[in-house]
Formats: sequence, structure tokens, C-alpha cells
Amino acid sequence: AGGAPLKGAWYLGVVVGVSTLAVAASQAALQRRLFGPGPDPGQITIDEAAGQLLALIGLAGPVWWHLVAAFGLFRLLDIVKPMGIRASQGLPGGWGVVIDDLLAGFYTALALRVVHLLLD
Repeated sequence: AGGAPLKGAWYLGVVVGVSTLAVAASQAALQRRLFGPGPDPGQITIDEAAGQLLALIGLAGPVWWHLVAAFGLFRLLDIVKPMGIRASQGLPGGWGVVIDDLLAGFYTALALRVVHLLLD
């Protein structure tokens, strides 16, 4: 981001664009069974990119601990899948592949915002 805050219409547009692409790509891969019959093949990774972008939304620049905390918490939530994240995988097609990562990214962004408010 060149030191600029990861917020605003341009960044939201990036998140929405990558998320839309993730749903479309996941749906296409699932329909063609490119990676087998599983509901969320590990070879599809654009959903993680969309979730990580959402996790970073609103950060005030590339401060190293923001990036490390966002990555670590996002991965933890994506693996453990608490607070409705696991249930969202049951959505049909590409939605089930992507929504769980977007929820993990949303919860990460929310948690980082709370920590930021407590530290200020």
C-alpha cells in the first residue's frame, strides 16, 4: 500500500473484486471437479487471499506487528473455524469455499480494531 492506510473505496474495491473472483473461480473448479470431489479443495487458495485482504482492512499502514498479528489470527481462525465459520462451509458451491475465509478475515479485522482502540 506504499504506507497508505488500507482503507477507503479503492481498498474496499480490491477486497470485493478478489472476493468475487474467488467465488467464481471456486465455483468453476468445483463444477469441473478439477481437484477432486471435495467441498473445499486445498488447491483453491484465492479464497485465503480474499480473507487475508479483508483481515488487513483499515490498518494504518504496513506496521510489522499489524501484519504479523493479522496473518497469525486469520490463519488461526481459518483453521479452528469458530463463531459460525465452520457452518458457513456448508453453503453451496463456491460460496461455501469463500465465505468461511471472509468470516475469518472479518473477525480478524474486528479483533485488530478492538486491540487498536484499547492501545490508543
